[in-house]
Amino acid sequence: VIRLPTHDKLKVFIEQNVDIEISITIAELVADEKYHGLASEVKDSLALAFEDAEEFKTIFAPHRDIVLENREVNAADMRKEVENEQRTLEIFRDDILLYKKQLAEITDLSTTNDNGIIRVNMEHLKNEFLPSPERCLHEISGLLPRLAAESYGNFVTDLRNANSNLSSIPSTVEEF
Repeated sequence: VIRLPTHDKLKVFIEQNVDIEISITIAELVADEKYHGLASEVKDSLALAFEDAEEFKTIFAPHRDIVLENREVNAADMRKEVENEQRTLEIFRDDILLYKKQLAEITDLSTTNDNGIIRVNMEHLKNEFLPSPERCLHEISGLLPRLAAESYGNFVTDLRNANSNLSSIPSTVEEF
């Protein structure tokens, strides 16, 4: 959609000082039926454009909800869930896929929408939304290697203890 200030036919009127002789008074203009018809059309056009802008705004409502939900995501809570055996690798995988999907959806959102004479620019809002899934992915990508290292350390300790027990000669029936 071509914006009016850049429309070739209108540049003449915008860029130059055009002397137009006005021979009608404001009272005559307001009393004119043609003026009332045009004013009504402009009013209706503006109302429709604002309705369209409000409808365009609803596209962002689910993403706002996602951002609010993602605020609760943090590595400390995920660690506690792992320790309580409430979070598995499958849950981590599902969360990673979810946050990648959110990131792609937010990236693909249109940042502008032209509604008649109104241009809705949501670029700033989109830029506010993007860090939310990125932060969640960062939390998980920082936590998983630490959990893996801890798990591996625990496994090696258990293995050493078991190897030590197997290498020793039992002195009691319970040790056997």
